[in-house]
Amino acid sequence: PLRRQRQMCIRDRREADIELQVDGGINRETALSVIDAGATVLVAGSAIFCDSEGMALIRSMKDLAL
Repeated sequence: PLRRQRQMCIRDRREADIELQVDGGINRETALSVIDAGATVLVAGSAIFCDSEGMALIRSMKDLAL
């Protein structure tokens, strides 16, 4: 579904005008796959606040996006 949404935006030439946000289930294991599928905004509340190394997790997810 996310990859399909990204493809629709490319087809309609609106890609630069949108951000695709994924909220829910984002953690160390899922972040890269949703970025690869086209997500540009990740919401990772529980993964960060329930992790004793929350700041390190934020840094590692930012590095994945670059």
